[in-house]
Amino acid sequence: MLHGIASSAAIWAPTPSPVHGDADGAARVMQDDFLRAATCLINERSYRGASVERIAAHLNVTKGSFYHHIDSKDDLVEACFRRSFEIMTQSQFAVSGTADTAWASISGSVTDLLYRQFDDEAALLRSSALQALPPAVRAKVVAWSNRVARRYAGLLADGMADGSVRPVDPLIAAQTIMALVNSAYDLRWWAQRLTIDAAVASYGSNLAFGLVGKTS
Repeated sequence: MLHGIASSAAIWAPTPSPVHGDADGAARVMQDDFLRAATCLINERSYRGASVERIAAHLNVTKGSFYHHIDSKDDLVEACFRRSFEIMTQSQFAVSGTADTAWASISGSVTDLLYRQFDDEAALLRSSALQALPPAVRAKVVAWSNRVARRYAGLLADGMADGSVRPVDPLIAAQTIMALVNSAYDLRWWAQRLTIDAAVASYGSNLAFGLVGKTS
């Protein structure tokens, strides 16, 4: 992380493509609202603190409505993780068709996700929620995470080929991207002191140019 992953000629000027996680249909939209509210509360209060009653009250629905959408609390956390990784995947594909280089694809995807992470109501589920899941479900969620990371690894390899990414281990760098996106949620207090654009650019540029910054 000292020098980042972007090549010396690269710049931090991503063109993000807004990602919308909502599905078509009133029932699917309602479920997405439910998962968004649950994600927000689990991130804020942890698995134990995000009770069914709080989630239902947040959406102004009955407790019975919760069980209409989700069978159990473990199923809820699994569904929130699934939604989060689907959003990450959408962000990867949304920018790939319009970017000139692989680095532009990576930085565009990361930018989309950072805007989400600095917004309480849109954030992805924190990886700390994994600890509450049964081992079999936890393994499934880790597999989803690794699948997203492998897509970043593929983009990093493409970037090394087109000269927009420094020679790095793509698998390690991909996991670094995943960690950077996940940990952004914990810096919301810092981001709120800046404009959202400045916060995203400042935080994201650490991925590009590292902690020592661009030297040329």
